[in-house]
Amino acid sequence: MTEERTSYMYPTEDTDPEMEKLFDAWFPQSWYVNKLNPQGWMLCDQMGFIITHEEWDELRTRVDQFMEAVQPTTITYHNDHNEERHRAKTRNTPIRPKAKKKGYVYLIQGINTPWYKIGVTASPVSRLKTIDSGTPFEIRLLGFYAVNDMVEDEKFWHEKFSTSRADGEWFGLTRDEIDSFLAHCGE
Repeated sequence: MTEERTSYMYPTEDTDPEMEKLFDAWFPQSWYVNKLNPQGWMLCDQMGFIITHEEWDELRTRVDQFMEAVQPTTITYHNDHNEERHRAKTRNTPIRPKAKKKGYVYLIQGINTPWYKIGVTASPVSRLKTIDSGTPFEIRLLGFYAVNDMVEDEKFWHEKFSTSRADGEWFGLTRDEIDSFLAHCGE
């Protein structure tokens, strides 16, 4: 296997019962690593909160226990099985170009956080309400602008700010990056 794995999502469909049992026993809570360019890395819980020193000690202990208990052959089997399942799903899947869709590209700020979300929607106000109900912090809409191709315009901003990506559509933007986006909102 040559591809680099950056995250481990568990459980997945058709999982190895031995791995699932071990994982559930040692990792009752989900933790994940976020790459914060250029700030570095951060370890979060499933709600996006940075874990405490006590939680880090618990996680480190559980990772050590997990790695001692699981057999190298089980890890190899599991990873090979998942890779083959992924290839089977994508094999012979025709890639069709997506139709252009009009809408809006928006910039949302997580109030009192370093996070900004860049996304697309047909209705910025409705989208703000949806995101607001799903985040552990208050948010506000900083700006949006109309586009003829939501996918391409969103891709442009995600690529432009890729070094500031925290997770998915959330970014740790600088003032210059924010201003760059907002300049499009006034056009």
